[in-house]
Order: sequence, then structure tokens, then C-alpha cells
Amino acid sequence: MPDYDILELSGHKAYVYQVTDSTNTRLKALARDGESHGSIAAAYEQTSGRGRMDRKWLSRSGLGAWFSYLIRPEPDTVPSEKASDLVFVSALSMARALSDFSVEAQIKWPNDLVIGGKKICGIMCEMAQSEGFLTWAVAGIGVNLLGCSFPPDLPWAASVESETGVKIAPLDLIARFLPHFDNDYRNWLENGLFETLQNIAPLSATLGNRVVAHLPNGEITGIALRFRSDGALIIQTENGECAVAYGDVSVRGVMGYT
Repeated sequence: MPDYDILELSGHKAYVYQVTDSTNTRLKALARDGESHGSIAAAYEQTSGRGRMDRKWLSRSGLGAWFSYLIRPEPDTVPSEKASDLVFVSALSMARALSDFSVEAQIKWPNDLVIGGKKICGIMCEMAQSEGFLTWAVAGIGVNLLGCSFPPDLPWAASVESETGVKIAPLDLIARFLPHFDNDYRNWLENGLFETLQNIAPLSATLGNRVVAHLPNGEITGIALRFRSDGALIIQTENGECAVAYGDVSVRGVMGYT
């Protein structure tokens, strides 16, 4: 017997697990077996949820939307280096989905959503490529929805309920996210990342604020000015403008940075 149910959510095939290790792990296996674009894997609980840089993601039973979305573009149409764009597309779509429930979240570059300076959502993307083109990508998304207490080692984590009082059922949020992502993904395919970034800018928790970029060779401190067309963050430092394409960025007033 399979350990999942197959549901239809907003026109998408959804593999829904009561408990699984990681929805990304499950959906990547399905992708390798030829699963079609737009399928998702969701779980009420993950035992090995992960974020960027292999950080553990706490996926408490029934208290969040833990799911992954399969992107399978037409062959030889999307260069593999564009896979990272999908983090931005996903963040925008999730902010829009939350807004449908009257929850206004900000997007912290590049992959977090925050409310009241606390993190409620993280996004990561994994992919497979062939001869320089994207074969498929899996966008993994975790949103803390319910509950108001978190472990002491996660002082800057929060939920939608703890910050706003709004209670959203996990599958209800996923069902709202899917049509937003379909539209935003189509727009990205047609117009590139620039328009996506323009739509993110008014929702940004990063732009206009003092930031510290934590890079392998040191730190960069300054004011976040704008996004470059490829998604890099442009920071005004004492020595001029600097572009940060990858890494951790702390934002004053967000997630503990003062």
C-alpha cells in the first residue's frame, strides 16, 4: 500500500503524506521517474525537513504547509543557471497566497518570508540538468502556520498565527499558492526575472535597510539598494556598491539583527 493519498488541489496532482522524511526527497524521486510538471508532494509532518545550506527545518505535525512543487520546463528551453530564479518566483507567489488570507508578509532576500521581523517561511530549490539546460527543479517550501511556541534554539521563528492571530489550514494555503505560482512561473518564462523582482521590491524586507552579508571570505556591511537583473543584491558600502549573488544576509530589525 502506498504511504500517501493522491488529491487534486487547484488542478494539480498532490501526493499527500501523513509523515515523510522530506517532501523534496519524495518529489525528486517522482521527478526522476517522469512525474509531470505541476505535481506536488505535501506532508502533515516531515522528519528530515531541510532549508538552504542543508539546515534543518522544523516541520511540526499539522502546524504548517510543508510541500514541494515540481517544475519541468520544455526540453532545452531554460538554462540550468536560471534554476535559482525559481526561489524568487516561489517567494512572490507565497506572499500573494498569504495576502489572500489578509496576511501581509515581507520577503527577505533571497528566500525567506517574515512577519514582524520573524521568519515564517523558507524556500529552497533543487534541480537536475542536462547539457546546460534545466531538466526539472523542485521548489521546497515550508510555512509555519499554526501554534505560538517554538524551541529556545529558534528564537526568531514564528508562525502566521503567532504574529497575526490568523489561522490557515495547510492544504488551504497550498491550494491558494498553486494558481499564483502558475501565473508567476508563466510570467517568468515569458519575461524573465526582472519583472518578478519588480513585483518583489514593494514587499521586500531587505531593500532600504542596513544589512550584513555573510560571505565565505568575510562580511560586507551597508545599505541594500536594489536587485540586479539576475537577482543579486546591490549593497552600498563605504567603498562603493557591491553585488552579493549568494550567501546569508542579515537585515536590521529582522530575525534578531539590531
